[in-house]
Amino acid sequence: RTGTVVSQFLSVKMDSVGPLVNFGDSEAAGDDMDYTGINDEELEKRVSKVLEDEQQNSSGPGGYQRSVSVGVGAAGDEGVSQEQYLLEYRDIAKHGIFDVVGDDNYGRPVIIFFACRLPPSKSLDHQRLLSYMKYTLDKFVENDYSLVYFHHGLVSQNKPSIQWLRQAYHEFDRKYKKNLKAMYLVHPSTFIRLLWLIFKPLISVKFGRKVRYVNYLHELGEHLYADKLKLPEQIVKYDREQVEKYKPKSLFFVPSAVDGLSSSKSTTQQFGVSLEILKKRNDGKDIPVILSTCVEYLVSDGLDVEGIFRLSASATTVKEVQIRANKGEIIDYNELPGVAVHIAAVTLKKFLRELPEPLMTFDLFDDIMNISKLPESSPDMKLQQTRTLLSTKLPATNYAVLKYIMDFLKQVMDNSEKNMMASSNLAIVIGPNLAWPKNEASSLQTLGPLISFCKLLLENHASLFTNEQQTTG
Repeated sequence: RTGTVVSQFLSVKMDSVGPLVNFGDSEAAGDDMDYTGINDEELEKRVSKVLEDEQQNSSGPGGYQRSVSVGVGAAGDEGVSQEQYLLEYRDIAKHGIFDVVGDDNYGRPVIIFFACRLPPSKSLDHQRLLSYMKYTLDKFVENDYSLVYFHHGLVSQNKPSIQWLRQAYHEFDRKYKKNLKAMYLVHPSTFIRLLWLIFKPLISVKFGRKVRYVNYLHELGEHLYADKLKLPEQIVKYDREQVEKYKPKSLFFVPSAVDGLSSSKSTTQQFGVSLEILKKRNDGKDIPVILSTCVEYLVSDGLDVEGIFRLSASATTVKEVQIRANKGEIIDYNELPGVAVHIAAVTLKKFLRELPEPLMTFDLFDDIMNISKLPESSPDMKLQQTRTLLSTKLPATNYAVLKYIMDFLKQVMDNSEKNMMASSNLAIVIGPNLAWPKNEASSLQTLGPLISFCKLLLENHASLFTNEQQTTG
């Protein structure tokens, strides 16, 4: 050998792991793994043994076990409802290890993994965990998505084996990696860098560029709606200790640097403003300017574009659009660089997600959950309760905006042979932006019913949106 594994991993340079990887203050990374008392030779033996075992076992009898789905059916099988699968995997789901928490700043679904919630390895069936993870991802991998791994809390008692990690990497094949646009590793440690060295021969350069190391929680603010994440207290406490100990130069992410606002008093602001205020600023018209410009452009230029709403857009360009819109400019999407259709689609979702109160309002969140949980054998009851909710409970302005969006999405569905966006696809990307809980983060348990409710609205557009409430736009 030329040099030990340990010396190689300790000498890793920033550019060896791709331009998007940033270790930042390496001292602040911390390390939940106990390496005290283990010298270079011993650590090298352990790593080498793992690699030798994998080389011998990766093919033929006795190789690592492929994950299998048991019980109700394979992950993502047609006819297997989310409720059935969550019930089947309640022993995994109850820990809250792996979940979905809505969209990031670029309109992509966010999948999170909390290492601190892993129970002791002896009490967890890791094959079932892998199957549950694949089931969760199957609902989103056809669209661009982001993954956030919170490393703090991984200790010797609950860490998965390296063999299992390698198995997971192999099983998450191109189907899962293709549309993963960013993978954030929060509070990275020495163990993470060691794993990177082990996996580096298996990891493509393209995949490596998607990895971003995040030393402090406030650094997530540029990419995620971090204030909407309900983080375990031990992660928040650990981050606070790290900030106090290492005092990073930039402590806070300032939203005004992105959205172009110096204060909440701006009379031209479009994002993060209530529909009622926007209506007053728009001469009493229900439909906000930024929303109408997005929809009008998408109707004229985007209905036949494959993957409309499915693909993300340039983060820089989306930020530029937000800044300009908040300054009162009318956006001409034809003048923007890149694929303008995806920029307009992401901007529409971003507008909805940044409303101070969701379009369907906080008060109606429980009603939506209850409607979605009604049995499929009672479609008439679902429709009747939805019709009552829309016509008597949803504020008039909110109804007008919802109808405007649904009228547009109906046109998207009518062109699904070209754009590949049927009701189920649209519901996945739009549903989580119509409603979310007030005092807790979105989760797989709430996103499922929201997606189901949105699909109900789309597939029953003609009967649900015949209300004569006036729409002014």
